[in-house]
Order: sequence, then C-alpha cells, then structure tokens
Amino acid sequence: MKNLSVPLFILLAVSWSQLISKTIIPKPSYPGGTEAMMEFLDANISYPEEANKNRMEGKTLVAFIVNEDGSITNIKIQKSSWQILDDEAMRVVQLMPKWIPAQLEGKPKKEMVILPILFNLKLIKDRTRLVEKE
Repeated sequence: MKNLSVPLFILLAVSWSQLISKTIIPKPSYPGGTEAMMEFLDANISYPEEANKNRMEGKTLVAFIVNEDGSITNIKIQKSSWQILDDEAMRVVQLMPKWIPAQLEGKPKKEMVILPILFNLKLIKDRTRLVEKE
C-alpha cells in the first residue's frame, strides 16, 4: 500500500494557500502612505487654544468607514480624550482626501478604519521651536 500522506499534505497546502490568497483583504490606506498621512495631520491639526491653556492632552481614536470609492463616511469617536480634542480630530478627518479602499478578490471593499490621533503639548512646542529656527 502506498503512503498517500505526502501528496495529500501537498494538495491541502496548495488548496489552503489558494483560499488564503483569495480572502486576504489589503487594508484601506492613505494616499502616499503613513508618512503622507502624518504630514497631512501635522499640517491640518490646530491645537485648540483652550486645550493648550488648560494643558489638555490625550489620544483620540477616530473610527470611520472607507467606502469602495475611497470616500470617508460614518466618522465617530471610538475612544475619547477631551471633547475639545475629539472635535478637532473629527474636523481634521473630515478634511482628509479619499483613501485607497480595501480590496477583496481584486475588487474595492468598504472597511472600517480606527485612527489614533495624539494630542501632545510637548510635540507642539518642539515643532514650534523647529519652525522658529528655520
């Protein structure tokens, strides 16, 4: 009797890899990548004066849907820091250009993204010092 375990294993491995390759969903991405998104956030976030005066810092998690056409909808605060910082995070996400949508089997797919936005007074002061030196 022949040992069929090796050919069966190879058949299962090939079938499994085909199944995985068809179901892998590249995640939505910001056009230009993470660095471009960080530049966009840096250029567009304005630390609210009241938050600066009251030394408010925190991380706001903003959830939104990237649609099949890359547009952003259903923007919501997933985790709040301070209301005034949450409002600024929402404002900036609403300004974002269209994203590159997720894909399923080569077709655009709607998917949720959770974006952390950090509000840190030290980073703001460091950036201000760099601008003053230039």
